[in-house]
Amino acid sequence: QAKMGGANNRLIFFSHPQYPDWTIYTNERSVLNDVHLAQHPEIFKSLKAAKRHHVKGWALIVAVCFLVLAVPAFLLFRMDVVSHLVARQVPAEWEQSLGNSTLAQFKIGQEFMEDKKAEALLDPLTSVLITALPSDRYEYQFYIVKNSTINAFALPGGNIVIHSELILKSENAEELLGVLAHEMMHVENQHGIRNVIGAAGIYVVIGALFGDVSGIMAVISSASPILLNSSYSRKFESEADRDGLFLLNEAGVRPEGIVTFFSTLQAEEE
Repeated sequence: QAKMGGANNRLIFFSHPQYPDWTIYTNERSVLNDVHLAQHPEIFKSLKAAKRHHVKGWALIVAVCFLVLAVPAFLLFRMDVVSHLVARQVPAEWEQSLGNSTLAQFKIGQEFMEDKKAEALLDPLTSVLITALPSDRYEYQFYIVKNSTINAFALPGGNIVIHSELILKSENAEELLGVLAHEMMHVENQHGIRNVIGAAGIYVVIGALFGDVSGIMAVISSASPILLNSSYSRKFESEADRDGLFLLNEAGVRPEGIVTFFSTLQAEEE
């Protein structure tokens, strides 16, 4: 009889029923190709089994290497897809909490319009967009900050900050609503939280894919700097443009406003 054994099956053991107290072994695998052993009828089958075992062992090693190296590499290159799957497991309350804490940090040293006054001014405009949203997962809050740059930005959970210069440069309601629709789609598509997930590290993300959200939760709890200092990818911006246009159509708002506004913004930047 011949069989594989030892650590990682590195040894080949030979035994014979007439000599039960004796076993011969070697680590020289080429012995399995010996023609004399191959011609021995009693040992031929066990030699073939040993060879198959050897091949299966190497196949297992290759498979493990593939899982350890290739799968994370694939996930890294397709992080947009992976982050989307993981983000769907994040409760809306976590996003709201992160958005509130990030907004509180941003407010330090900034001059914001009083919340009630901003709400009274913006509600008549933004209500048409909120009503047209496909879901009510988020509660939107709009804020106005005194800032000379033409900009607005969205935080996870529904907080949207509008720079005063954006309002001053908008020639009509449609232009402002076009920008706000774009920002709301960043929230709906979870682009902010997906940026945070992308920065979490591939193995934390893999754990979240299999239900272990503790690592993602730890990252989210301290993710405000990531949100305040990162920008969206071209893909995320394109998604927000496309879905924002759809939202404008659903709300009955002329979509030309967003086009004319970006023309104004381009001229301003030039």
